[in-house]
Amino acid sequence: MTAPEPVQNFGIVKLNITDAAIAELKEKYLPLKINGIEDKAGLKACFDARQEVKKTRVALQKYAKELREDAQAWSKKVIGEEKRVVGELEEIEQHLQAEEDAIQAIKDQIKAEEEARENARIQERMDALKVYGFTVEYALLKSLDEQSFAKVLENAKAQFEIDEARKREEEAAAKAEAERLEAERKELAELRAKQAEAQRIIDEQNQKIREDQEKIEAEKRKLENDRIAAEQAKHREAELQKAREEAAEAARLKAIEDAKREAAAKKEAEEKARIAAERKAARMPDKEKIIAFQDALAGLVIPNVKSEEAILIVNEITTLLDKVHAHISKRINDL
Repeated sequence: MTAPEPVQNFGIVKLNITDAAIAELKEKYLPLKINGIEDKAGLKACFDARQEVKKTRVALQKYAKELREDAQAWSKKVIGEEKRVVGELEEIEQHLQAEEDAIQAIKDQIKAEEEARENARIQERMDALKVYGFTVEYALLKSLDEQSFAKVLENAKAQFEIDEARKREEEAAAKAEAERLEAERKELAELRAKQAEAQRIIDEQNQKIREDQEKIEAEKRKLENDRIAAEQAKHREAELQKAREEAAEAARLKAIEDAKREAAAKKEAEEKARIAAERKAARMPDKEKIIAFQDALAGLVIPNVKSEEAILIVNEITTLLDKVHAHISKRINDL
């Protein structure tokens, strides 16, 4: 398919209407003048010149119209051919795009399945550690190989069993301590009840003594010179003495109970100190084991890697190990 020649070369030039020819016409005819209505020669010269220019113009416009019609027909033909060829090419392109999309869909599905399997694997690890109350960051779990993860899981299980054993011991000790304190509380309550009863008896006896003393005094004043009054007074005095002795005995028993209570409190403090010392002594082997484990962690050799991703992972592991080391140091002080 050959494109038409430019309009200028194919039209105006062909009619010999070039810029030079137009300039020549301007130079030839623009100076023409008609000198009044009597200037017939000037009028004829202008008329003839105009007819010549008009003839050239009309011929040019006619030929230009023909060129435009040819150009429009050519344009429609080009557009139609363009649509046909583009349609053919688009059919091929769409086929190839569909093939590429199908492969990409397969790749995306494979990637999604791999990610799903990897997420399931990491979730399985997280669930296994969760059983022992142990959590590890996702990135670290993902970076661990099976052997390393097995060690982490084993350590988590061992620590969990240690914590559970210690918890059971502490609960048993707390229960025993609570039972002992409850028994002592009941004993103390009974002792206080007895003391209260003894104090009540003493108060009643003191009240009776005061009343008896008042009676004796009244009887003494009334029977001062009476032998019977004297005998009665003597008898009352004997009773009063007996009451005094009983009050003194009650006071002595109260002092004994107070001494027992103080001894029980002292014994309780000594028992608490003894239990605390025994617990501390019992935890010493565990403390030494944890210190050995901490030393083993500190002795781990950090691999020398070069890629940015590997360096990032190693840095995260180093940070986690530092946190674990600090946490162990803090908890060791509790043992």
